[in-house]
Amino acid sequence: MTIASIVKVELEYNGDRAIASTAVHVDKGKSGLIHVFGHNDTDEAQKLGIHWLVFDPDNIVREDYSTWEAWPYTGGGVTHEFIGGRFTFDKVGYWVIICGLFAWPEEQVAADAIGGTICLVGAPSRTLRVEVTPKGAGYLETTPNPLSGYKKWVDNSTGQFPDGAQVLAKATPYSGYRFDHWSTDIVGGVSFQNPEYVQDMTRDMKITCHFRGEDQPDTKQFEIDIVGGSGHVITYPASQEGQTIWYAGNTGTFPRGISVKVTAVPDPNYLFLKWSDNILGGTSTENPAYSEPLDSNKAVKCHFREEDEPDTETLEVDITPQGRGTVETDPASQEGKTIWGHDETGKFIRGTNVKVTAHPEPGWAFEKWSDKIVGGTSYDNPAYVQTMDQRRTVKCHFIEGINGGNGGGGVGEITSILVHWGSSTNLSPPASVEDSGSYEIHPVCLNKSGSAIQLRVVARVTKPSGALTTREDIDGWPHTGAGKEFKPTLNMGDIDEVGTWTAEIGLYDHDTEELLDSWSGDLLVVSEASGGGMMDMSAMMGMMMVVMMMGIMMPMMEGMEEGGEIE
Repeated sequence: MTIASIVKVELEYNGDRAIASTAVHVDKGKSGLIHVFGHNDTDEAQKLGIHWLVFDPDNIVREDYSTWEAWPYTGGGVTHEFIGGRFTFDKVGYWVIICGLFAWPEEQVAADAIGGTICLVGAPSRTLRVEVTPKGAGYLETTPNPLSGYKKWVDNSTGQFPDGAQVLAKATPYSGYRFDHWSTDIVGGVSFQNPEYVQDMTRDMKITCHFRGEDQPDTKQFEIDIVGGSGHVITYPASQEGQTIWYAGNTGTFPRGISVKVTAVPDPNYLFLKWSDNILGGTSTENPAYSEPLDSNKAVKCHFREEDEPDTETLEVDITPQGRGTVETDPASQEGKTIWGHDETGKFIRGTNVKVTAHPEPGWAFEKWSDKIVGGTSYDNPAYVQTMDQRRTVKCHFIEGINGGNGGGGVGEITSILVHWGSSTNLSPPASVEDSGSYEIHPVCLNKSGSAIQLRVVARVTKPSGALTTREDIDGWPHTGAGKEFKPTLNMGDIDEVGTWTAEIGLYDHDTEELLDSWSGDLLVVSEASGGGMMDMSAMMGMMMVVMMMGIMMPMMEGMEEGGEIE
């Protein structure tokens, strides 16, 4: 009699799940997640463990997953689901798994082993979208043709090409128009050549083909603005009007498509600071520098400063909702400001790293930073503004404070909180776990109103050391309907401290930012890992030898039926 057996192996991919087999086709570049179901064949509860290896088409191990289930152990006649980590299908061909199931009635026992193909990975197709402006001014042809065959591309046409394809686009104007230029995902970003290549199709691409009337002039206007000091700009080449020396507000025309070389010349006691607006790259401290190609009218701004003036940049602080807290900066601004309200600005020495700390008003809590904070979005408090090498704006988000009440009664309610840790799912707080692996929080939220609501869940977990982790999830479209449930998954990161972890979880109306319900309490009770996390390698190698002798380790073996499942 067997003590445990592997029931099935499933592959989660592209939002779907299927029995692992050669019949499962996955696009290259997508991610996968292995689910193995182990059955306790005895009448008594026993501890089950798993160890599997996933191989890519080059026989390289891409996932080595091993774990023992946590208490309570799998009951007699019950199936336990093991869930691995995500990995990327980045090679074309057959991907394979070998898997060993282990039990521990009194000591470790190798219970079952299987192996075979989990899927066939193929090169994905990529979508090319064409925009023609003005609409109806012309059409495009491509070499090669899209996968569907020859087509005449007009505005908003789409077609599929193999991943990595090199596509040559040719524009043909209708009567009364002429080709002007390409933009968006064309080689170089902007091109005046026809035909021209699209950027390699390693992702979905969009190209814009610009036509113009035959009677439209083939020149563009160029403007120089000068701020913050005194000086002038020299251009090369000269404008159509012969101008090479430019002062604030001067304009002139240049042939369409050229990049104008600009050189800043400060007056005595002044220094060149930077270029902005339509300079190549958006901003530049190089002198000379080049304008963006004149595919349309352009303006370049030259910044000077006095020699004894500090080289500063401006920081702007925004607070949402307004009046719900303040922001503290370290160091202080040049004006001496350390406490900031909404829409306030100040200057810092160029290159400064500014630390910002959020201070919520009573009844409110810090949620996150956005805009020009390091990382783009940050749930850390304090955090750092991106280096002050140009004007920066940071936004501090506050939310209505989670008051610790457990239970709803309004238009929204948190009906349950579950914790997933490794292969252990649906653990109720406080969940007993070990200091290894990562964990997720799975709240179940009920819309008790009479209409659809866009719900938002925010979870703040405090570790024994006081370190804070914040995650949020916002209901997508269509929003949660009346009487329906919103079930977000909050990936909270690694479990790396022993002790009791506490959590505050808030349910909000995303549009009004009203707190609808909250839960707080002990979330995790973390103990030291108890060993046995990895299977005994000698036993695992024995399993692998059995699998190889069965002729199922690699997908190239003779006689595998097309579409056959792992068995």
